[in-house]
Amino acid sequence: MATVVNKTTLEVIESVNTPEYNLDEWLINPTIPDSPKRHWKVYGNTIIIKSPTERASADAEWLSQVKSDKKDQFKEDLGEALRSKYTDDEKLSLLLILQLAVAAGNTARVTYVSQLAAWIDQGQDLLYAAQDNVDAATTEDEVSAMELNLDAWLAADPQVVIRTAKGIE
Repeated sequence: MATVVNKTTLEVIESVNTPEYNLDEWLINPTIPDSPKRHWKVYGNTIIIKSPTERASADAEWLSQVKSDKKDQFKEDLGEALRSKYTDDEKLSLLLILQLAVAAGNTARVTYVSQLAAWIDQGQDLLYAAQDNVDAATTEDEVSAMELNLDAWLAADPQVVIRTAKGIE
């Protein structure tokens, strides 16, 4: 059995029957470099390491993607945390209640429901601060070590209730 590497995607497949792989698309039993795939390139029928400039460019692109993924994960984490407290329907209903209260001049209802808006805004501030920290990171390890801690924010939930909001005159 052999190892094959796709010349375009650099996919590595081990223990294969080589006649099943087209030599125009696959390298058969190449020497696999001891470096990340982003540093590889195919030269003829071998895999070589990119030049230092190419590696630096590949590393910068990789770090940019790692940062983007981390920031997206933080955004998902905040969304999940918010949904754990308020469903999308509840948030929509409370927004409508807030808008109607503002239009009607019901300051007591506005004050009550605005607690939720302020709390959500605080969660957004935590998200933006964490995302700014990700942007400032200079290594993949720094990015990987970062977390978005929402425990104190979740504990501060104002627990705004639709029925209570509607009952405020």
